[in-house]
Amino acid sequence: MSVGFLLSSTNLARQMFQQKKFIPVLSCFALMMFSVFLTTGRSPLAADCENTGNIKGGDVIFLRSNQKEDGEDMYIYIGRSDSGNYEYPTITLDSSMAVRFKVIVFGNIFENDYIGLQTIDKETIEQENWKESRLTRDQLGKFRDRDRLYYWRDSGYRYGSRDKDYPDSTKWLIERASDLSKVGPIQYNEEVYITNGRNGNILAPFEPPFLTANKDKEENPFAWEFVKSCS
Repeated sequence: MSVGFLLSSTNLARQMFQQKKFIPVLSCFALMMFSVFLTTGRSPLAADCENTGNIKGGDVIFLRSNQKEDGEDMYIYIGRSDSGNYEYPTITLDSSMAVRFKVIVFGNIFENDYIGLQTIDKETIEQENWKESRLTRDQLGKFRDRDRLYYWRDSGYRYGSRDKDYPDSTKWLIERASDLSKVGPIQYNEEVYITNGRNGNILAPFEPPFLTANKDKEENPFAWEFVKSCS
């Protein structure tokens, strides 16, 4: 399964518009968006509001990646977790299924700063709540026991000697991916690489719909954008 497979639904929608079937499609889309608002309590298009300014600690954000498809912008979001034994975040094309993260850092984010990403949406794809025993495990990380990313505790947790590398597993290095001459704080809507603090590898899709950090940015230069949440 590939990212291209996830993009195929958009190609289908485009073909339906070209075939002048846009009225029923728009009606279904509007009904779906209203349903999403009723079930989630927030607009599915919240990711697109006031996406400007410096990113700073405490901000609530989405993470998305701009992937070109036939010359058009196609956005991939980090989405809700699956419903397995671990809370594995997934990727999605649907902004209403994107999860919100709180940025853990002091002040603004600058080039080569480390941050934490704390999810505040603890629902699975099926909108079931996380297991109660895992509710405190809300820091996105890449841990040595799994290829997939999942949520665990932050660096303030007292880990045993066997897990002494876990604190760095929930730290993420931020580097500019374009306009490398730019200085100052990282901005919303600016492309960045997000690199794991333990292994130095880049946050990227893995056996979609999952995520990993198992290759460096030279091998897999996958970039993300911070998008402000307005809800």
